[in-house]
Amino acid sequence: MLFPNVSSMKQDQRTEIVEGDEQPLLRKWAVSPAGARALGREAERLERARHPGVVVLIEAAEDHLDIEWAGAETLALTRLTRSAAARILTIVAATVADLHELGIVHGRIDESHVVIGPDQHPRLCGLRGPEPGRREPGPADDVADVGRLLQRSLGMGADHDVVPESRWRTWPRSGGRDRALEAIVER
Repeated sequence: MLFPNVSSMKQDQRTEIVEGDEQPLLRKWAVSPAGARALGREAERLERARHPGVVVLIEAAEDHLDIEWAGAETLALTRLTRSAAARILTIVAATVADLHELGIVHGRIDESHVVIGPDQHPRLCGLRGPEPGRREPGPADDVADVGRLLQRSLGMGADHDVVPESRWRTWPRSGGRDRALEAIVER
């Protein structure tokens, strides 16, 4: 059964769901030399990034990767309450902090790289790193990406006023928790 290619993969890779020993696997195939190099980078990074908040690499071959099935939905496809989004993104932020302690920067965190499992546990995917010749992202890039995820997932609009009081009036809220979330997003 074919799984649609992710647009950022261009035509260098294709993905499919295959049967595993105990559960399905996501198999990523290289269909070009550039795709094979990207898979190699991703395999190396996934091997170093073994963490409950990251998809699990099962097997790496020259032409494909087998990754444990983490779920069918990403943050881009799921609808969450604000509290569920805050819980999920708290886990994502903690995972990113742990990865940074291991010296791993994701560099491309967006809604399509946060898989939401049936247990509602998020896992980061897409750790292939930057394309050759592109700037290596730093931890600050990941932190900014998580902030953007929070902003979009919690339905907050960006307001860059200097006076904080005007900012508090611009976002709909249900209490003091929203002010705390707004402060976190801004930081």
